[in-house]
Amino acid sequence: MKNKDILLQVFDMDDTLVISNSINYINETKSGKTQCVINSGQFRDIKNFIFGLQKKKIIEIDYSEYSNTDISYKLLQQSEKIIKYMCKLNSAYHDENQKVAIITARGNSPQQIHNFFKELYDINIPVNMIKCMNWSVNKGNNLSRSVNKGNNLSRSVNKGNNPSRSGNNVNIESQDELEERLLRKYRGKKEYYYLLRAKEKGERKKLAMFNFIDHGYRKINFYDDDPDNTISMKTLKRLKTIDKSKYGDLDLSVYFVPQKEHSKLHQIVENRTREHLKKYIYPNGSICKKFLKKYNH
Repeated sequence: MKNKDILLQVFDMDDTLVISNSINYINETKSGKTQCVINSGQFRDIKNFIFGLQKKKIIEIDYSEYSNTDISYKLLQQSEKIIKYMCKLNSAYHDENQKVAIITARGNSPQQIHNFFKELYDINIPVNMIKCMNWSVNKGNNLSRSVNKGNNLSRSVNKGNNPSRSGNNVNIESQDELEERLLRKYRGKKEYYYLLRAKEKGERKKLAMFNFIDHGYRKINFYDDDPDNTISMKTLKRLKTIDKSKYGDLDLSVYFVPQKEHSKLHQIVENRTREHLKKYIYPNGSICKKFLKKYNH
């Protein structure tokens, strides 16, 4: 069956398919001390504030628990699944008229995400159908941007990966390589170029989706919990006006995953919070609260 006749079901990971106990560490740049720890849902809700502090070089963000490490993989294995959307994925996987793809902001390698679904759910998603926005084979395994001094609570270590989990990533295209390839291909065509260039990090998922469209998929459903991602993804519908002969049959549906689908699971996962982190938890941990108040949040 040709790609244009397949229904491609594309899913985000965190807060769409799973809720994990992975956290981001917000570290003060000057002292290197951790001030707050926030989960993926909280990060989504206050990212503009966080990125504002980062731009002013007040903080650095440590994403290591979402990166290509054994710690990150273990936390992912211990995650709670969001039943409604995991069932959609499972149903699509077992339907010969559908295919499944993942587009995630995680820094895990596509191979790690592949292994997660294969080991835990016996779902064999090809690595070329898994796009990880913040993974690059050239970056190695540590995505930490923290300063390792003072009271920095990050557990990121450069131990490398368990080869049985990570596999050989050499022949897997990273997001950076994907973007470079697509922008080079369409650089001379202004309509495409201005549509596809990712001005902000949140728009990079759009390029990953265009990669699937560029490979001939025309019937696509996309699921994500971040409204910015869903808004960005909808702009790809403009392809129908850019080239009607090529994209006139594009049927892209974008679905927002509401918080009610996973709020109870967040409570379950938060109960597992490591004891030594509790005073740093956003928004009510004593140290985090004091830090945020300093910047009028």
